[in-house]
Amino acid sequence: MLKERLADVDHGTVNPPQRIGRGLLGTWLAAVFFGTVLLWRHDLGGGELAAAPAAWPADSTLAPAHTRPTLLLWLHPLCPCGRASLGELAHLLDGREARVNAFVVLVAPEDAGWADGELAEEAQAIPGVVLVRDPGAHEALRFGALTSGQVLAYDSGGALVFRGGITPARGHAGESLGRSTLETWLDTEVAPVPALPVFGCRMPVTSG
Repeated sequence: MLKERLADVDHGTVNPPQRIGRGLLGTWLAAVFFGTVLLWRHDLGGGELAAAPAAWPADSTLAPAHTRPTLLLWLHPLCPCGRASLGELAHLLDGREARVNAFVVLVAPEDAGWADGELAEEAQAIPGVVLVRDPGAHEALRFGALTSGQVLAYDSGGALVFRGGITPARGHAGESLGRSTLETWLDTEVAPVPALPVFGCRMPVTSG
């Protein structure tokens, strides 16, 4: 019997159970690979970047600070990626809250019962942040904000200096070019990069 098994190995033959096992292993590895690729594409797939006005909209109900810059973070109240954006905003404003007028704008349909929740509470807990609710997405439309996590930055004169996200991927916190760009802007009044991808859910914004 041993000689027969050795002969099978010498001739490269594999018994049926081995073939099935190798086939299942190959299928599993392929599934893991494609699943990882899909997850990677989802995490790193940017949302639609805001076509923000170059100057602060005159008809906006949001009041900019004319003595310091203004920063707006737009969020869908139910977007699971929002917590990461708020964490990065808190990091960005730490020690800089006196230098900027910061809004977190929650965008929801009219009379939506889910407009308030954990993200609203977390936003209110960040020093220097003003929480604004935008039922019907009227302000989002004025500023062209379509993706949760969108950040817009305007200087004290009302000119747009940055549009993009402050997370490295969907729902992921940590160092990102967006956050470092805004840190540089608040520290030196110069934004090295004017536009970057934004990662988040589509907000309930319709033009009709």
